[in-house]
Amino acid sequence: MYCLRRICKIRWFHRQTNEHVRELTGVHITILDRVRDGQLRWYGRKERMEGDRLPRRLMYGRLEGRRPRGRPRTTWLRALEGETPDMMWRQRTDLAKDRQRWTNFRRIRRYPTWRPPDGI
Repeated sequence: MYCLRRICKIRWFHRQTNEHVRELTGVHITILDRVRDGQLRWYGRKERMEGDRLPRRLMYGRLEGRRPRGRPRTTWLRALEGETPDMMWRQRTDLAKDRQRWTNFRRIRRYPTWRPPDGI
């Protein structure tokens, strides 16, 4: 937001909301959207990795021992399921294996009006 405010010459004493600045500039992507897109991009990369690579082993690995009493911790994969609630685990895995289709899926989630070019 700092960069957008500098470009538009909006100073802090103008007291403009972030939503107003986004509307003024036409940029409707929030930081949270960027973080979620980065998580989806990283998930796709890890799904396409060889099975013996360390990041992939860590994603699906289990630790030995017991954890303290209380609510189960939210894992990275469980959080990702919350980002793609309309997809089953197998669908998400199969889609991520195809890089072009996974990229198109991410773009459609980020820009709902975007459609892939014909032939892809």
